[in-house]
Amino acid sequence: MTKNERENYHLDVTRLSIDELLVELSQRPTECIILQCTSNRRIDIGSLCYLERDYKTKKIPKPVGTRSLSIIRSALIREWCVENISRCKTESSGETLFTNAEEFANFANWCDDGEHSDFHSGEQQYKNALDAYTQHLVISMQSENGIQTLRGNRLQSAAIKNATLFFPNSTINFLNDLPIIFHSAGDKTKGEKTITPSEQEMGEYLASCQYMFDGLTDFVLKGLPFPHRMPYRDIEALLLPTEYPISTAAIIANCSKAQNSIAWNYLSGTLRTLNECNVLYPKMPHYVIRAFVEARKNLQKSNDNLRAPKRLWIGNIAQMAFIPLFVANSAINESQLRKLTWSADYEITNSENAGFVVIKGRAGDLEQSFEVKKTFIKHFKKYLKLREYLCGDKTRNLLFLRFTWSKLLESPIATAPVEYFNVRMRFFIDPEFRGLTYRQLRKYKPVYLLSKKYSVSVVAAMIQSSGETTLKYYAEAEEKTAIDEISATLSFIIAILEKESSTDTPSGSCGGGTSSEVETPPDQYEPNCRNFVGCIYCKEFRLHVDEETIRKILSMRYVTAERLNSCSDMDQFQALHGKALERIDTLISDLIKVKPEAKPMIDRIRNEIEQYCMLSPYWEMLYHRLLKLKVIK
Repeated sequence: MTKNERENYHLDVTRLSIDELLVELSQRPTECIILQCTSNRRIDIGSLCYLERDYKTKKIPKPVGTRSLSIIRSALIREWCVENISRCKTESSGETLFTNAEEFANFANWCDDGEHSDFHSGEQQYKNALDAYTQHLVISMQSENGIQTLRGNRLQSAAIKNATLFFPNSTINFLNDLPIIFHSAGDKTKGEKTITPSEQEMGEYLASCQYMFDGLTDFVLKGLPFPHRMPYRDIEALLLPTEYPISTAAIIANCSKAQNSIAWNYLSGTLRTLNECNVLYPKMPHYVIRAFVEARKNLQKSNDNLRAPKRLWIGNIAQMAFIPLFVANSAINESQLRKLTWSADYEITNSENAGFVVIKGRAGDLEQSFEVKKTFIKHFKKYLKLREYLCGDKTRNLLFLRFTWSKLLESPIATAPVEYFNVRMRFFIDPEFRGLTYRQLRKYKPVYLLSKKYSVSVVAAMIQSSGETTLKYYAEAEEKTAIDEISATLSFIIAILEKESSTDTPSGSCGGGTSSEVETPPDQYEPNCRNFVGCIYCKEFRLHVDEETIRKILSMRYVTAERLNSCSDMDQFQALHGKALERIDTLISDLIKVKPEAKPMIDRIRNEIEQYCMLSPYWEMLYHRLLKLKVIK
């Protein structure tokens, strides 16, 4: 069987009207039809007209045995197409059409694999097939690695529904003696079944994504040459313009094709010499010379052209690595993610929730927004540069871009983007890589926020969900082992930092006298010349009206406020750091009263710090250390 044994016709349900679709169905042979249900979902429905076909292959069109064509089955499948396509255009969707087609194909494939390939011949034959199919589903549900109840319910329901479609005048009751597979909707009330990842699991996964995003993005944006070695955790990944554009030693060790490459040595990342090629393949001199020459030409072309196909492919993998980072920060659902529009007309504003910002965008008449941590902004802006590179001289309205064979399409990215990235990681980086699911990434943010005593209404607004849904799925956050509270005092971290770097007074200036309290300080903010955070309570503290000094004290305020993440609740935070923030606010307020002309400068610096994290050198160094030690998330 070969896929060229029959003519094929793509029936694009997304593009044609219902009248046009019905005309095409009446004029085209059913066995030739491939249904294009959505921009990224299609199914070879015509192959089901053949009793012999290779349904296990993922190729479309599927190979069929042309002599096994059943005219009777073709007529039934035509009826199925008319009914389901009509429903798709009037009351359902392309996704539903694809699901229905997949469920019908599952039934037909099972029948043709067994003793019921005649299910189309008559109502009794269909009833026999339906009974046996149900028994098969029940056995599968009871097996250890079998299907879930919901899947069994849907497959049986589809087979029953098609029975009445195929044989509308049947005198047989297809439900007689048929054990119905029930899936109770009440099961959903038992709570969210998605396991919340632990903080360590989340950190490990996002670190892998960050390495891939940063390394691959830097490669394409900076136009670095092939071969290139990119750091990935404690190893390196090799980038080449070859069949394996990204590889590691672990991948090569498990890939004989890469090991036996004629032109490339994947372990050293170098082209083989002609002598080395001839030694490896002494009986193939002409083939060796051709591969040798083509590899060098391809390397030269890929380095000369900064938009070479392999570079675009690598850029797309960088985009896929960014998506888990975006989902973890925004908690946006997959449907919204795929439809997010974008244009250069966007703004970043402060959120009502401490430590977060709102990114607002407009594309045409559509406004949209999502809320992320302030620290994520620099990564988001880096992605926008990557997106600009991927678009080239073309414009696209969607935030995330769809690539197929290095070709930029108009349609949304394919479904299951996180799973796609995980598969690519196993194929190109680590054969043992597992990763997290989209649902786990999305769940972590609300669970974390609820554990930090944010109200359900606030969390629901941040993840753009209803309060009822948020409460239903995430309200047991405090019982989750995912949220590991981190406690470390700021003075202790500074003491560690001081062993590595000597920095001037970070909060302002010092008069040079002996330290003493100007008012009673809170715990851990006692002024002495070794505890810099206590300077704001010292009588020798000086606050000058210049950009450097203002940036110091506002940087201190920003980093202190970010410490909210390390406290178990707001009361603990207020007890540890609330008075210090009030002290800084009072100092700034008093300064503005005395020097009102300084207010524009103070507002500008505050905005630069809150939106772009433009901290003073000391606090920037401390901030990154706190992030590394996970005191700040």
